[in-house]
Amino acid sequence: SPSPPPPPPPPSPPSTPDPYESFTFALGVDTRNGEVGSGKLCGTTNIIADWYGVADACLADSTCVAFGYRHTWSGGLIGRKCTQAQFDAPMDSADWGIYERSV
Repeated sequence: SPSPPPPPPPPSPPSTPDPYESFTFALGVDTRNGEVGSGKLCGTTNIIADWYGVADACLADSTCVAFGYRHTWSGGLIGRKCTQAQFDAPMDSADWGIYERSV
């Protein structure tokens, strides 16, 4: 006689969303991926950190809707958090890119 069907696999645990995936390249040059050129910048306060560090700062701030980032600055890696008003009025700045936070 035919063997019984195998039991269904156990349900997979829910995947934890990657918080960094909530940021998408929006304006300027995709400096995170090495692009350079005529970029866009928003925000006013410099954060000396890598892309993930600036993203962490933005994620921790409810007013942060995006961040500017540049990986070629003479002092190392730099970013700036952006409010909605700052994101809506970006400035031209070479080698900067803006990464928008999705909700």
